[in-house]
This record gives sequence, structure tokens and C-alpha cells, in this order.
Amino acid sequence: MIDFLKYLHDKDIAHRDLKLDNMLVDEFLNFKVADFGFASAKAGNKLDTEVGTNCYIAPEIREKKPYDGKKADIFSTGVILYAVVRGNFPFINGK
Repeated sequence: MIDFLKYLHDKDIAHRDLKLDNMLVDEFLNFKVADFGFASAKAGNKLDTEVGTNCYIAPEIREKKPYDGKKADIFSTGVILYAVVRGNFPFINGK
């Protein structure tokens, strides 16, 4: 997952909707990411569109503040990893 983010962010693209539902693994255990509908090719700029899935989005997006798409992706990745390890989400009701 980290290699995927590095590749995407090196191309200045932010996914902006990373979540378990968008993580795919094929029969050879190859990792894939789906649903680039909210992706932005301006990842390094301050973005202001509130997109993503509630329990995965960074606090600054929820607070409707301008945000860095790359950092928002990293936050979502942390939520995903937490959920995989713990079996639940780190925030109750997406807060």
C-alpha cells in the first residue's frame, strides 16, 4: 500500500477516497486499488472539495479547511491499517 501511495504521489495524484472497499487482492496476492472517481491531479495544491468516506477522511476535510491531498491519503491509509489490525475503526461514528 505504501508503494502504491508513493507511486501515485510521485505523479502528483491524490486518490482522496482510500478505504477498505477500494482495496483489492487478486488470486496471486497482488494488491490493487479501485475507484479513482475522486482522484485529483493537483495533490500538492491545497484542495477544498469535501470528498471521501466519512470514517476515513482527515479532520481538516471534515472541518472544511483547505487540505493537502497527499496528506489526506496518508491519513486514510492509517485508518485502513488500524482497521485491518484492530478489526474496528479508530473513530466512533466517523468522529
